[in-house]
Amino acid sequence: YIALGQIDHSPVSGNQEEEFVQLVNLNDVAVDVSGGTLGGGVNMEIPAGSVIAAKDNLYLARSAQDFRARTVAPKGSMSLLVIGDYEGHISPSEDIHLFDNQGDLVATTGGLVAAPRNFVAGETAHCSILQGTPNGFVSLVYSLAGAGSTPTPWGDLGLAPPVRLAGQERADMTGQFEFTALLPAAMTGKTVWIQAVDMSSHEFSEVVEVSIP
Repeated sequence: YIALGQIDHSPVSGNQEEEFVQLVNLNDVAVDVSGGTLGGGVNMEIPAGSVIAAKDNLYLARSAQDFRARTVAPKGSMSLLVIGDYEGHISPSEDIHLFDNQGDLVATTGGLVAAPRNFVAGETAHCSILQGTPNGFVSLVYSLAGAGSTPTPWGDLGLAPPVRLAGQERADMTGQFEFTALLPAAMTGKTVWIQAVDMSSHEFSEVVEVSIP
């Protein structure tokens, strides 16, 4: 996984050009993040050749030059991997999102998110869960009847009954996990509505509608 680490929206120097977003590679292998994009309060396409070593970090800076001139850590004298320059400035009230080079959401500072991809009949579908409770259980539920309302002990799901359980997994230390399942060929041409439920915080994700080719 690539996670969002430290986000400095208010540099102590008062120079907003020193702000940055830290990407953390939690994997035991290097990860190429080329072509990924930073969105939300700021915008940036990560250039080709951007590889984060195993268990290492990448700093996306508003201004690489100003980042290297910082007088407090992280700063230029620390032999850090720094790439600039992104557009805009970070606002404390705005969420930051990281997308991969296919446009799939891989990390966010927002609430619980279900991010489905490759929902193709006869193939293995994937659904990333982001911003769950670290090391807590998250359930993935779905409906073939559309969006609607189904009561639970913690509030109403945004799904019309009947609601089915696709699975339940324990999130990792960042609150993420990847759910996979083989979609039967009989699902061709159908639409599925998906929602994640954090079993620790009882938070619901937004409902995602997916049409299956």
